[in-house]
Amino acid sequence: MSLLILGGMTFATPHLVAQQTAAAPTFEVATIKPGNQDRMGFSSTTAEDFRADGLPVEAIIGFAYDIPWMRTMTNKQEPPFQPRSPNLLGGPDWVRSETFDVTAKADEATVAAWSKLPAQRQKEQVKLMVRALLADRFKLRMRQETEVIPVYALTVTKDGPKFKPTPPEPPASNDPNAPAKPYQSPWKLDVGMTEGHGVTMDGLMTFLWAQPELGSRKIIDRTGLKGQYDFTLKWASQRDPSEEAAGPSLFSALQDQLGLKLESTNAPVDVLVIDSIEKPTPN
Repeated sequence: MSLLILGGMTFATPHLVAQQTAAAPTFEVATIKPGNQDRMGFSSTTAEDFRADGLPVEAIIGFAYDIPWMRTMTNKQEPPFQPRSPNLLGGPDWVRSETFDVTAKADEATVAAWSKLPAQRQKEQVKLMVRALLADRFKLRMRQETEVIPVYALTVTKDGPKFKPTPPEPPASNDPNAPAKPYQSPWKLDVGMTEGHGVTMDGLMTFLWAQPELGSRKIIDRTGLKGQYDFTLKWASQRDPSEEAAGPSLFSALQDQLGLKLESTNAPVDVLVIDSIEKPTPN
């Protein structure tokens, strides 16, 4: 079984990079220590309690600037394949290999103002605060460029998609005492198999990008498919060659089972380039 931690698919626009050093809300206190390998992920992302556990700086930058990041782990393969984001370039190796625990909190006035904002604005403000933290404690300096790089274009085959739109959810209950519907992941994952429920094309591209067969190459959507879909995909994964799994390659499985195709091409891509970064002093 594989554990997957996914980042977003939206890339930062140029003005977001400029705001890295512009006046912005900041955390009042922040503690940074070497990563605890027993935990990994963002356990809290609020102005009052921001916590990143056992994560490389690449992942924290990814959170702050909406850059895709994913770490995959399996106890059957050493070392595990870890795709590198094509949207973040440069920097020393430790940016992607060494992990940190980061906890931070804003002052009472900032937290009070933040709590009155709409949910989306709260998320944006926390990301600005994390950018300021990266600039202050990691001395992070970046620039944005547009580069033409090798990519995969996700397209629909001539016979059309072989999966169906996700059925609509039943109407929500008007009973105020009705129990809240528990969260259900859109993914059921194993080595060489995935079932998706309510997955967008962006979500599918994120999943595909994390597979070793694609070599971390960026995927661009040329399917024209909107909305959410259900599907099942099975293939002979390179992630666990010791199992000697039989079956089609990922590329063939996509075409035969889903009616989708990955075509190799070149395309201009917005990237962030790390100009300089330093390890913080633990505290």
